[in-house]
Amino acid sequence: MIKIIDMYAKWCYPCKIIAPIVEKVAKDMNVELIKVDIDENPVLVAQYNVKSVPTIIIDKDGTECGRLMGVTNKTEQELKEIISKNKE
Repeated sequence: MIKIIDMYAKWCYPCKIIAPIVEKVAKDMNVELIKVDIDENPVLVAQYNVKSVPTIIIDKDGTECGRLMGVTNKTEQELKEIISKNKE
């Protein structure tokens, strides 16, 4: 099963920009979305070695298969490509 793990912070403006994009991709691609507030979950931040936000991690069956950091005009496309490649 593929999951999108959205590592964000409430105070992070780029996180607010990327949130609707990630939510749309999760819905369109029929994958689970897990939102993790880095300030409330330091153990997960350390576990996933998150150095900046936003960080979007694509997980397949417990193994990281992709990671995007920051926001670009290609974020949606890149996220869909990673998911599609790993759904096969």
